[in-house]
Formats: sequence, C-alpha cells, structure tokens
Amino acid sequence: MRRYVVGFLFLVVLVNVAGSVMAVDRLLEMPTAGLIHGDVLVRGEIIPGSHRNIEGVFALADRVQLGVVGNYLDKDDELETAGSLKLLLFDEKDGFPSVSIGAREKDFYFVMSKNLGHDIRAHLGIGNGEFDGLFLGFNKLINPVAVQTSSSTGVPLPINLMAEYANRQVNLGVRVYFREAIAVDAGLMDFEKVKLGMNYSF
Repeated sequence: MRRYVVGFLFLVVLVNVAGSVMAVDRLLEMPTAGLIHGDVLVRGEIIPGSHRNIEGVFALADRVQLGVVGNYLDKDDELETAGSLKLLLFDEKDGFPSVSIGAREKDFYFVMSKNLGHDIRAHLGIGNGEFDGLFLGFNKLINPVAVQTSSSTGVPLPINLMAEYANRQVNLGVRVYFREAIAVDAGLMDFEKVKLGMNYSF
C-alpha cells in the first residue's frame, strides 16, 4: 500500500510542470471518455516476458468507435482476440465532464473525463471483469505546439505524461509524439514491468 501512496505523490509532482491538456482515448491500460483522433488508430504493445498485442480502432461515427485486438500471451503460447466498442454520451461543457460507456467482449465500463484546471485532465471510471472495479488517472501534454512543428530542427517533441490506478496497480508512463500521427509509449506497470508501445493514426 505504501508504494501506491508514494507513487501517486510522485505523480502529482510530475504533472505540475508546464504544459497543456490533450484528450486521449486511453492511458496505459484504462480507457478514458475521449475518442481516437482521425478515422483509424493502430497500436502495438509489448510487456517483455508477459504479452504482446496489436489493436485496430475505427471511428464509425462522431461518437462511436469500434476496435479489434489480438493479444498473445507468452506463458500460454496462445493468441486471444477480442472486440471493443466505445460510445461518447456527453461532451465536456458547463463544468460537467465528458462521459462514455464501452465494452470489450463481455466486460463493460463507464468513464468520465474532465479538465481540472492547471492543465491537468482527469479520468474516473468503473467497470467489471478486465476493468476490475474503480479506475482513475490523468494526463498532461508538454510542448503542445510542437505537434504541428516537430519536423523542424531543434523543436522539442511533445510528450504526454500519463498516470493511472487501474486493475489494482499504479502505472506511470509517457507518450512521445514524433509526428501528429505517430507516437511511442513507455510505461512502468505497478513499479515492476516495463511496457512499450507504438501508435499510428490516419
């Protein structure tokens, strides 16, 4: 329990550097109320010694996205596949958070996301099965202008700081945007395992 408290104190310090909020459809593990940017998002992830997966997410309409994921479990030498669906119910406005509901196979979740001020965007949700009860997190973008200008020499890359409590563990991570459509993730899962990923949207 102590390491979780220490972890979240570290996270509070981490996100209070200069930057701006950027909406994302997911942090490291937990979903947010946001949807993908663009029509299609392809992402691949690996936790060495645990599993590898690749996922495709498709924007069916302004408020609906559909996904398909293949997850290879190293210990079982087995490939699992699953479908996912997310529906944005309410946009954030007038002090109220954005709200989405979603599902992956037989597991369901309800999640809210809101700008808290000080350039911090918070997320709070609840679900069953894979989503395992209450989950919460936040994200913050550093160097937001660089998303449009990162191809220029000397311009700092935008970095999205992410932190979450999901599946009864604390996860920390960063998402570095090399171009507006390409990003690389690195995360520390429950202070034990490293997670690496790549995202491509179009």
